[in-house]
Amino acid sequence: MNYHQCPKSVSFIKSGTALLLGLVILATASFGQNLALNKPATASSVETSLLTANLAVDGNTTTRWSSAFSDPQWIRIDLGTSTVVNRVVLRWEAASAKNYTVDVSADGNSWTTILTKTNMAAGARTDDFSGLAGTGRYIRMNGTARTTAYGYSLYEFEVYGSTPANYTLTASAVPAAGGSITLNPAGGSYASGTSVTVTATPNTGYTFANFSGDLTGTTNPATVTMNSNKAITANFSVGTFSITATAGANGSISPSGSVSVAYGANQTFIVSPNTGYVVDVVTVDGTGQGSIGSYTFNSVTANHTISATFKTGPTPTSSNSNKLSFNGQLYSSSGVAIGSPTPVNVAMIVDLYNDATAGSLLYSESFSAITVNNGNFTVRLGEGTTTGKLVDVVNANANLWAQLTVNDGSFDVLQPRTPLTASAYGLSASRVLTGTVDPTATSPTAAIGTYYVNTTASPNTTWVKTQTGWTKLN
Repeated sequence: MNYHQCPKSVSFIKSGTALLLGLVILATASFGQNLALNKPATASSVETSLLTANLAVDGNTTTRWSSAFSDPQWIRIDLGTSTVVNRVVLRWEAASAKNYTVDVSADGNSWTTILTKTNMAAGARTDDFSGLAGTGRYIRMNGTARTTAYGYSLYEFEVYGSTPANYTLTASAVPAAGGSITLNPAGGSYASGTSVTVTATPNTGYTFANFSGDLTGTTNPATVTMNSNKAITANFSVGTFSITATAGANGSISPSGSVSVAYGANQTFIVSPNTGYVVDVVTVDGTGQGSIGSYTFNSVTANHTISATFKTGPTPTSSNSNKLSFNGQLYSSSGVAIGSPTPVNVAMIVDLYNDATAGSLLYSESFSAITVNNGNFTVRLGEGTTTGKLVDVVNANANLWAQLTVNDGSFDVLQPRTPLTASAYGLSASRVLTGTVDPTATSPTAAIGTYYVNTTASPNTTWVKTQTGWTKLN
């Protein structure tokens, strides 16, 4: 009720000014404290430096703010925090407003009108309006028409209401490495009714999945209204990429098809020719990698393709009864001995050629686990998965070169071709030894890895030069 309009108030005034004062105090107390008292106030203009905006919130009804003599004009108060406004009192000097609004704002920029008045009476008066409904940190009187030729002049601009409770907003990212979550406005503690924009930003290699908790869904950014304490989680997923693996006729690649690989992970592909065939070329992202038995994509950050083709290998003509051993050394691309300081098992493919750089692939054998100790290893051909017959290749070629492809689980090593020659030691070009021959007598200085096959013995015998001397294998 507007106590200035109450009929009983008039009878009290006739009874004495003391009773009138008591009525004013009671009416003010029923609405609580004047929330605008001594709060920061600004105005669109001032008539003089003696009539500034702060004088309308100083609690003194003998001081006032007065604007320039034009329309429109406004006075604004910063209440300091979001406030629920239910009553305003405007104590006008004779230069009062004819038309005006009272507006509230959360940020001082966007305004919501909670009271509109038109054709108000001229002269000094007190406008007291209760039952209002508005929430904001800022409140203003915005005058659009005056009752006099002077400006707008207020003794006091009083505001009543309540400060809403503050609520806490807790935000987190899962996994923590997946990304970040930001709040606007920032802070984490908000007045009731505050709208907060929540934005999830994924880190490299991750994608935003959804929000969970007190905010759900895949909309990003999203908005939450603070009417209680809330907890929000931004969920991220590791990005995945596709490697498409295909194999031509007469062989296979494993795994094959569209292979999903997590961001930053490694993926190895094994290429296997069918019996009687060898790997022709493995092509990665359009670039040929040569005749290799495996390929590893390291730290995947994009989609890739890998394909393998195969060609006919040597045709077996006799039993593969002979075995051949030779030693070698493996080093990483940076010059570090593989298997140092701890021995490791590596997958290895041994390919035999009849030329140091070109030539035809004559024989190929795959091993799943060759022990390498401080770079050193020994391979015994004839015990792995073979393509071609070893004895036929040895009998038919005076000079051979061995090329190794090694995969230790994290990288491939393609060794240069190593010569395995016999002609330098005065033996027949065909490498077919007649009679019973002891190579320790005929070629004591042969290089490590040199081997001979005696096909006149029964069964055939094979000799190999190792680090410790000639060894008869069978």
